[in-house]
Amino acid sequence: AHLLCCTVHCLLWNRNVRSGGNVSDDEDDEDEEGGVQSELHAILESITKRMIKSELEDFEL
Repeated sequence: AHLLCCTVHCLLWNRNVRSGGNVSDDEDDEDEEGGVQSELHAILESITKRMIKSELEDFEL
């Protein structure tokens, strides 16, 4: 649960920073920020799937 919470906080923080007017002329920074956000989304989806699978396995006992 702590990992999930941290991932969501990082994702929200990243969105706030990007929408807060943090404009950069460097295209590499923009690509890196987009990569960070997509990586956080992938981690969040993976954690969600694992939690669902874990709960389903608990019910199969």
